[in-house]
Amino acid sequence: MPYTTRSSEIETVGVSRPEVLTEEVIADYRAAGEAHRELRKYARRIAAPGKNLYDFCGDCEERVRLLTGHDPRAPLKAGIAFPCGVSLNADAAHYTPNPGDDRAIAHGDILKFDIGTHVNGHLVDSAFTLNWNPELEPLVQASKEATTRAIRLAAPDLSIGDLGDLIEEIICSYEVELDGKAVPIQPIRNLSGHQVAHYRIHAGNSIPNAAGTGLSNGRMKEGEVYALETFASTGRGNVHDGTDTSHYMLHPSLATGDVLPPGVRGRAAAKLVPMLRRNYSAMAFCPRMIMHDDARFEDGSWRVALRELADKGIVNCYPTLTDSTGCYTSQHEHTFALYGDKKEVFSMVDGDSY
Repeated sequence: MPYTTRSSEIETVGVSRPEVLTEEVIADYRAAGEAHRELRKYARRIAAPGKNLYDFCGDCEERVRLLTGHDPRAPLKAGIAFPCGVSLNADAAHYTPNPGDDRAIAHGDILKFDIGTHVNGHLVDSAFTLNWNPELEPLVQASKEATTRAIRLAAPDLSIGDLGDLIEEIICSYEVELDGKAVPIQPIRNLSGHQVAHYRIHAGNSIPNAAGTGLSNGRMKEGEVYALETFASTGRGNVHDGTDTSHYMLHPSLATGDVLPPGVRGRAAAKLVPMLRRNYSAMAFCPRMIMHDDARFEDGSWRVALRELADKGIVNCYPTLTDSTGCYTSQHEHTFALYGDKKEVFSMVDGDSY
C-alpha cells in the first residue's frame, strides 16, 4: 500500500519510535511473511481472464484469515493488514471492488496484487504484478528489478535518497513497444515505499521512487522495518485521485478507545466506530471486510455510516490512484528489516521472490 504526501501527513500522527526487534517480534514478521508467500501462490493459481474481481478479492482475504489463524473473537491478533488491492492498467494502487462492482479480469489487463498480512500487529506488505499482455512484460520487469536491486542496496547508514536514484535509473532503462512504437517507462514519482510500525502500515520515513528526492529523509538505521515498493508506468509517472474509493482507515488518534468521537450522530455510524476499532484499529479496511466481519452491515448501512465518519474526519478515505488515461502501470514490493548484521526480507521465503 503506497505512501503519498497526504499519507505521510495523516497516518504518522502519534507514531512512536520503532519497537525493539526481539526474537518474538521477528517470529511474528516471519509468520506473516510465510502467510503472504502462500497467499501469492494461491492468487496466481486462481487469477485469470474472466475472473470476477470481487470474488477474487474475497477468496484471497479469506485465505489470509486461514493462513494467519485469524480468530474473530480476537480479531487484532492476526489476519488482514489492509484490503486486497487489484488495481488494473492505468490504476496503480488503492482499487478493490466495492459491493455491486462486477468488474472482471480481461485479456490484456495488467493487475497490481497488493495486500497486507499481520501477526500480533507486525505487518508484511508485499505486492506483485499479474500480466495478460505479452507486450507489457518489460514494464513488469522494470518494477521487479528496481525493487529487487534497491532492497539489495538497502543497509544501515545508507542515504535513503540513494535508493530513489537507483530506482529511477533502473526503471528508465526499460521501454515497451505498443502498436509498433517504442514507449519509454518511467517511475511513478509521487508514490513511494514506507517504514512500517506496530499496527501501522505507514510510519516514519518514506523511500522515494525518483532520483534527487528523499535526501531530507536521512539515512536508514538498524532496527527499522521497511516496505520497499516501486511503480513503473508508460504514462506521465504521476498519479492523481480517481473517482472510486474503497480503502479506508480510522484516523490514528481515534483508532482506539471506548468513547464515541464527538459529533457522531447517526445510528449506523455509532455502531460502526466500535466495530472498526475492535477489528482494524489503525489498519486499513474496505466495505467487503466490514460486511464479512459484522453481519449487521450486510444491509448496506455501512454506506451512510462511512459517509458520515468521513465527512467528520473520523475515517480517512483513500481513492484509487491512477496515472494518465490509457497508460499501464506495474508494482513490486517486499517488507524487510535491518537488525544485527542482517537484512531479512520477511515476504521472501526460501528464495521465493513473488
